[in-house]
Amino acid sequence: YEAWVNPSSVNDAVDHAIISKGVAATGTLFNIAANGKLAFYAGGTTAWQYGTTALTGNDWAHVAVTYDGSTAKFYINGVLDGSVSETGTITTSTALGIGHQNGGGDIGAVNDYLGDISDVRIWSVARTATEILNSKSGTLSGDTSKLAGRWVLNEGSGTTVADSSGNGNN
Repeated sequence: YEAWVNPSSVNDAVDHAIISKGVAATGTLFNIAANGKLAFYAGGTTAWQYGTTALTGNDWAHVAVTYDGSTAKFYINGVLDGSVSETGTITTSTALGIGHQNGGGDIGAVNDYLGDISDVRIWSVARTATEILNSKSGTLSGDTSKLAGRWVLNEGSGTTVADSSGNGNN
């Protein structure tokens, strides 16, 4: 999972969902935690995993988490921000939430993201540090066949967010 984020609120005792597939305990979630650090939860695990650096509010940052089935790695602006063991499974059967913990209640719920999000990408592989660093500016190079979805979020209005990956996940 990766995205450009500009949170208007961090360190405020509330988790803010960036990308979600369901809810904790059964889902897969990528959040900004209540302490401002990146957080990841793969379904079936017993605990959230965290990066090491707190984000700054009102400041754009490229954030990513990779997961290969045993290790979650966090990246901020293309730089590794922590690596932790993880044993859960990625949820694929529930709807995708961007900026909202899908299944966590109505829009405006406590875990909704506050701020701006752009260029959300979901990959079907754990990308390398070099791949993340080289493509964070928006330019995708190399093999993009493993790009499951990309939502630039520049529609401006309407009720549909276009998937520019070519996979039709609007």
